[in-house]
Amino acid sequence: MSVILAQYDDANAGLAGYGSYGAIDGGSTNVTAQGFKSNVSASCEAIAVRMYKEGSPGTLTLEIRNVDAGGPGDTVHATTTFAGNTISATSAPGEIVLFQFGTPFTLVAGTQYCWVLWVVGGSSSNRVFTVRVGSNQYVDGIAYNDQQGGASWAKRPTEEFMFIVYGDYGAASAPATERTYNKILVAVGSGTLWYESSAGTLSELTAARDVIDDNALLAIVAAYQKVFIANEGILKVVDFANVKLATSDLGTNPPDKGNLLTGGTSGARMVVDYITNLDDNEVCTLYGQRITGATFVSGETVTGVDDDDNAVSFALSANEVAGPHIYNWTTYGNADGTQTSYGSMPNNLSLLCLYRGRVVGAGNREYPYQWYMTR
Repeated sequence: MSVILAQYDDANAGLAGYGSYGAIDGGSTNVTAQGFKSNVSASCEAIAVRMYKEGSPGTLTLEIRNVDAGGPGDTVHATTTFAGNTISATSAPGEIVLFQFGTPFTLVAGTQYCWVLWVVGGSSSNRVFTVRVGSNQYVDGIAYNDQQGGASWAKRPTEEFMFIVYGDYGAASAPATERTYNKILVAVGSGTLWYESSAGTLSELTAARDVIDDNALLAIVAAYQKVFIANEGILKVVDFANVKLATSDLGTNPPDKGNLLTGGTSGARMVVDYITNLDDNEVCTLYGQRITGATFVSGETVTGVDDDDNAVSFALSANEVAGPHIYNWTTYGNADGTQTSYGSMPNNLSLLCLYRGRVVGAGNREYPYQWYMTR
């Protein structure tokens, strides 16, 4: 049991759980489940679940199953049991209960699985409770429960059960490094910008055509999965990492950098990186890293909470747009040049470098002795 393959466990946030008792194929039993993914292909040796008991629940069964559109599927990849009467905890946050598989199951990287917990016997007074957290903190799966013994799963997209998946990469499949990344070539010339859309193939970013002035001083630097361009009075960002969302009415509370936004219809989630407007109830374009397979769709209401615990809510005016994108290089939320909440940009730059993880600019004709650094 050498590594953690997936986990969400926070005892301090543990809430009263959903109960489990009775066999999974029973007509009036309670069953709980939690989706998860492993980022690497590996052998799953054990799963730990945070829980507590009521009475004498008897034997607990935990399975690894596939996930289909309705929730946990019918394919059982692995199964094991645990003596539920040996659990000590009788209330939240419970304790970690370790289910070890006699025959490990190989998880395929990026594939959605779920663990399913049920109690062979038990009753409404002899059961276990799977501890939960009342928010969607774990991005690679959601919680499920069912009072019909697995016949009709209820999705719990705003809750998570607490668990840890243990396993072993094996010598052959262990990653050579803890970091993985891709590098692409970006070239600028003759008023055009080209990027490596696939290995060895350059494609023009047509939105950048005639934006860059070849007769002016030009500097570009790569940082944060973007390219920053200083072309004297032309300051641009080419963004390869983020998706783009658009709204005609941002609402009263603009999101802050790093806030998590969720699509009300699609269930898509995005971590905010940059927005073009801080003004209430105005048009805004938002850029961020989507962390779900689902994509944002036009017309849905996107919600979140800002750094001051204010509710963020706005409707999308278009489907999300994948990168690369090109947009004006401004301070956060300052596309119109009137905001100073996050500092101010110079009008002119012609020198750039990356220094200790921060973009540094100089060569301002108006103040040639000054240099500027991103936060």
